[in-house]
Amino acid sequence: MSNNISVPPSNDSLSTIVLILNAFLPLICFYFYTNQSPLNSLTSIGWILVALLSLPNLIALKKNDWIKVSYWTTLTALLVAIIGTSFNLWQVLLQGNKIELANHLLALLFGLLLSSALQMHLIRFSKSDTELSITERVSKIFQGPSLIISLVIAMIIVNVTLIFLNNFDNEIIKIIGAKFLTRGIIPPLTLLLFFWGLVLLLGKLITIYLDIARNKAKNLHQIYYSSTTANAKTKLLELCWQQLDGFYAVPKYINWAIPILGFIGTVLGISLATEGLSDLLATSESNYSQLLSEALSPLGIAFDTTLIALTLSIFLTLLQTLIYRWEEKLLSQFEQNPTMSEL
Repeated sequence: MSNNISVPPSNDSLSTIVLILNAFLPLICFYFYTNQSPLNSLTSIGWILVALLSLPNLIALKKNDWIKVSYWTTLTALLVAIIGTSFNLWQVLLQGNKIELANHLLALLFGLLLSSALQMHLIRFSKSDTELSITERVSKIFQGPSLIISLVIAMIIVNVTLIFLNNFDNEIIKIIGAKFLTRGIIPPLTLLLFFWGLVLLLGKLITIYLDIARNKAKNLHQIYYSSTTANAKTKLLELCWQQLDGFYAVPKYINWAIPILGFIGTVLGISLATEGLSDLLATSESNYSQLLSEALSPLGIAFDTTLIALTLSIFLTLLQTLIYRWEEKLLSQFEQNPTMSEL
């Protein structure tokens, strides 16, 4: 949908609110991020970058041709703020330190608000259906949520999950938290991919329900009736299948990447353990049992990263399969009788 941003008049009150939100939320979000760490050259560069990226929204208040630019610059500012917050948060958590919840949660909250504001931008400034080509209209039906915004939302969910695991006193939660917070960077990355895929698939599920199932494929019927020749109708059906398969390319990649990350963790853990055993065999120190325990500890990385990855992959693959089969069934029914008013 972001490629279909139009430039309608932006001087009405709702458009003004959307653009102002997009201008100031990145700055507020980045403020809470920088409030958690000392000011340094990298943080200063981040401040300058976020401030510059917020300016197109203010310019768009007066110049309509800046509306598309304002969307992309705000999206970049959102990524800078959330990635900065996530990097700082993961660095603290993976070192085994406790964190102050308030600033992190506020930064993530404003990141979530900014994601919502960007969705408002897409809705507010998208072209109407009459301005879209047939390909764009079909793409709008099957596209699902934005890849980048869903990634940002996944980062926010991951960070909140890690904060929860780090601060909860329940014994079971502590055991689970240790597997995510003491096994290096791979478990948080695996969790990020999982939530990214989950947000994409749940967003797609909502899209299927709202645009196809609940509305009896009304938009598809309208496009079909507007196709005047048999060849155009055939191409429309082919385009629908292409768009359906096109969306699932990223979720399929995520489902492939999650187990691969687990296997990378396995290889890394075994490699570290082997290196530790080699050093142990070469040493002449007397505290052999303690050194042996330290040498074998990386095997926890090997087994836990694989366990996490395979467990998350099983659930995500099942969800993807169920959603795909449902959408495939609805589209097959439409293909068999596209003149029906019911699916």
